[in-house]
Amino acid sequence: MLETEGIFLAPEEQTPEQVKINWSELIDSGKQEEYLAGAKQAEKFLMKAMSYVQKQNRD
Repeated sequence: MLETEGIFLAPEEQTPEQVKINWSELIDSGKQEEYLAGAKQAEKFLMKAMSYVQKQNRD
């Protein structure tokens, strides 16, 4: 099973409108990755959340 890279949306951005705006990035199959262990998917989610928090702290 392959999974696209996806994006991180902050809680206040998790709306149907934001999904529509970001749809092309959400379905971009150019950066698909095969996860052989469930922990890798969770790791990806955590890394995206950490990147968002670090960006917020810089701004």
